[in-house]
Amino acid sequence: MFHWTAVRELAVPLEGDRVSASLMALVRKDLIRPDRPTFAGDEAFRFRHILIREVCYDAVPKELRADLHERFAAWLERAARSRAAEYEELLGYHLEQAYRYRSELEGIDERGRSLARQAAERLASAGHRALARGDVPAALNLLNRAVSLFDAAGATRPDVLHDLGVVVYESGDLAGADQVLTRAIEQAESLGDRRLGARALVERAALRQWTDPSFEVDDLLRVTEQAIPVLEESSDELGLSQAWRRVAQAYWWQCRFAAMEEVLGRALMHAERAGDAHELSEVLIMLCRAVAMGPTPADEAARRCREIRERAEGDPYTQAWVDYMLAVAVAMQGTPDEARRLCAAAKRTFQELGLNVALAVADMYAGMVELITGDAVAAERELRAGYIALSEMGERAALSTMAAMRARAVYAQGRYDEAESLTSVSREAASHDDIVTQVKWRSALATVLARRGEADRAEVLAREAVALASPTDFLYLRGHALDDLAEVLEVSGRAEEAAAVVEEALRTYDAKGDVASSGAVRSRLDELAATRPA
Repeated sequence: MFHWTAVRELAVPLEGDRVSASLMALVRKDLIRPDRPTFAGDEAFRFRHILIREVCYDAVPKELRADLHERFAAWLERAARSRAAEYEELLGYHLEQAYRYRSELEGIDERGRSLARQAAERLASAGHRALARGDVPAALNLLNRAVSLFDAAGATRPDVLHDLGVVVYESGDLAGADQVLTRAIEQAESLGDRRLGARALVERAALRQWTDPSFEVDDLLRVTEQAIPVLEESSDELGLSQAWRRVAQAYWWQCRFAAMEEVLGRALMHAERAGDAHELSEVLIMLCRAVAMGPTPADEAARRCREIRERAEGDPYTQAWVDYMLAVAVAMQGTPDEARRLCAAAKRTFQELGLNVALAVADMYAGMVELITGDAVAAERELRAGYIALSEMGERAALSTMAAMRARAVYAQGRYDEAESLTSVSREAASHDDIVTQVKWRSALATVLARRGEADRAEVLAREAVALASPTDFLYLRGHALDDLAEVLEVSGRAEEAAAVVEEALRTYDAKGDVASSGAVRSRLDELAATRPA
């Protein structure tokens, strides 16, 4: 589609009436057709077929194309006026084309570098907005092009590299994201920009928490603690929100969910001040995780998740993550059909947005829903997809947890050898301070060993799992650790001791308001009571 005023601008020195006559002649020949204009007071046309447009374009010499692309960008910026931000992607495209053609014909001179920089600025801005709305494929495309153009212009832009690193991570290229963020750090250092360097260091540390088992929670906390004063000095509200959110990530690993909520309150304040939609979204998502997994009762957690979902109206990325957390709370309340519906809808959204990492990690929560519900076959199905995807990406942290969860699901189906194999994968991939995974692989392996008659070794592992889970406020994890210890004791012929542990697990689930898990535990207590001597 194109406008009459644009054609007149590019057709100088032809007079306006000659432009109109030419356009009408093309309409009569059915090569173009009238269309609805974007700008008020103008006329618009559209080629009847895209091939007609391509033939016309291919007939234009490259030197003229370069000139026309540049002149069209200038016309569009004037025509858009106050709405120019809406057209930044298109402006960036035309300036990019002008630069490409000039560089092919004349090499890269000062004029070419200026065009490259102008194009890069607009594409970077459009890419940031795409990131803010959760459109990862678009953001990846735009920011990659922007970085390439900045390089051509000889410009150093660590802020754009920072955004690109975030997007590359969310697209599933974890090694690539580390490289981009490392480059952002180097560029910031070369500029002496401590603020941008601090931001990129925080993001790279957060990434390495997921990919490098040797990178510890204390390492992430150390990097963020060093970054926060730097960001405070420059009043960088966005950077401060990101840093506090990464502190919350460290607490997430330690299963300190109440502390996590408190820290996220600070992050939320800074995100709101910054007015950054993407950052606000990430903070709200983490708040939902904290309330769903932490000590907040399931009914209250569901209510708060729904409030956050309403706040995120029009933001499918945030709503999808909230739906997964809401699904966990709803499953605990004993309504599995609603929980599954929420997971299915959220999964479709992630697929549509191209969020490969989120899609894979989120399978963990869909699997958790099925484990709460008591459907081991469905849990294995949900967990397997994410497990395979994370393996291919080279992600380690979520993979280790998912392997342990899969072990529990296949154990429940009587496949003990496979369960043991999955605990080995989990153990090897897990960071030693990943509390959830350290608990889960021990519990799962303990139940397998008990089935094989290795009662002593099984009990040691099961009690280690309980000891690791006990200081946390992850009540569901504590309940599961107790439940598996009871399984070990029961299989070892110690039904009375098992019953006492099951009663403790019941109190833990009741404190969370986890009706589904409490119901299963009560049934187990009844079974154990029936085995006691009269």
